Amino acid sequence: MVKNASDTQSFKFIPLTKENYLKDLLDKADEAFKNYLGFNKSIEVLSKKLLIPDERHKYWLIQIDGECAGILYIYDYKEEYKKCSLGYGLLPKFRGKSYSTNITNSFCDFLHKEYDIIRIQVDIEVANLRCLGFFTSHSDELGFKYEGTADNYWGCGKSVKIFSKCYTD
Repeated sequence: MVKNASDTQSFKFIPLTKENYLKDLLDKADEAFKNYLGFNKSIEVLSKKLLIPDERHKYWLIQIDGECAGILYIYDYKEEYKKCSLGYGLLPKFRGKSYSTNITNSFCDFLHKEYDIIRIQVDIEVANLRCLGFFTSHSDELGFKYEGTADNYWGCGKSVKIFSKCYTD
């Protein structure tokens, strides 16, 4: 459990393994959350994807004071190269309350310690102005560096800005 520096609330990361966690998350999600995280699918489809991930994908629920607050996930995890890409989303109730910096830093440290990951990448769609603004304005606090823009990144016409954090021991 990690204390949020901006107040007295605490948060933790719980492996997403139960359908009730997923249902709780989706029940509280707005359309922006579902869209950017690709959650505009049925609970059955999402359960197969999120509750039984493959070796390159892992998912965690974020809880703040015991309440479902969002999701963190890694994709393109390559153990042999000690790298992954990171994605997350906070539910509307928890946005704009100074959680993102602490959650991101704590989760990256967790990935480094538990999975020996030394490179963490974040790929942010250019259209996702809220997330892009956050990473741009907090990149120093987060330890992420802007690497550039990639066009048609996922082969579906979307451009992304790429940020990365590298650990050196």
